[in-house]
Amino acid sequence: MRETDKSAQSGRVKAQPSFPAIAGYRFLQTIARSLKSEIHVAWSEELGHNVAVKVLRTGPLSSAEAGEEERFERERELLTRIKHPAIVDIYDWGHGEDFRYIVTEYFASGSLELRIRNLMTMKDSVDIFLQIAGALVAVHAAGLAHRDLKPANVMMRPDGRIVLIDFGLAKHVEAATQLTSAGEVRGSPYYISPEQAEGAPVDQRSDLYSLGVIFYEMLTGKRPFRGSTVIAIIQSHRNDPIPVLPDELARFQPLIDGLLAKNPAERFPSVATAVAELAKMKV
Repeated sequence: MRETDKSAQSGRVKAQPSFPAIAGYRFLQTIARSLKSEIHVAWSEELGHNVAVKVLRTGPLSSAEAGEEERFERERELLTRIKHPAIVDIYDWGHGEDFRYIVTEYFASGSLELRIRNLMTMKDSVDIFLQIAGALVAVHAAGLAHRDLKPANVMMRPDGRIVLIDFGLAKHVEAATQLTSAGEVRGSPYYISPEQAEGAPVDQRSDLYSLGVIFYEMLTGKRPFRGSTVIAIIQSHRNDPIPVLPDELARFQPLIDGLLAKNPAERFPSVATAVAELAKMKV
């Protein structure tokens, strides 16, 4: 960890105001930006390849909400502890005068979101399901729930292997209410579990629900719960029945039912149980 050189920062900001100045990194492009954070691609002089640099602005003009710095630091701390081939690797972290940053792997092949848009075979859908499940086993074994599992957070390596990213919402299940106000909803509407959508405490079974949504979408090319507004999507998660798969995919219905149960108590109790259910099917 290091603090950036302030003189270098001053010079770099004048030359390229959209990029922070971090010694040892040559910024190439911005790939995502919100009011509170940014993700850039940069060349690492030390590593000799491109990396992703996630930046949280913390200065007086920052739009970061209360608790964002703590969440950012928690993500960094979690990534330094969880080591798994399917969990994004962290290389570096630090801060400047008005920002904090985390440097991680960069995935030029894009995310599962793009892969789904191009339609997937049943075989590939099952393969990626099992890979995500394996990553979740490591996350859950650490006592964590990811809480933001979605195709955009599942990155693809050139050889087809997946990597989970974005642990900004991850937390220990024992601290399910910490850093989240009562009734506050965080997560992605299309992939959020009913209990998380209600702002209730969640555990690893919420990740199983999100995995079920992703699996359904990989198999069919469609999201199982939809709506024209965020509220409508959340209401669909809460109230709409679990969709029935087409006949050619009917063998997977017990797995979908066990993942997408509205009540967490009626879901598979663990990732291993869901994988065991899949093993019963002829794929």
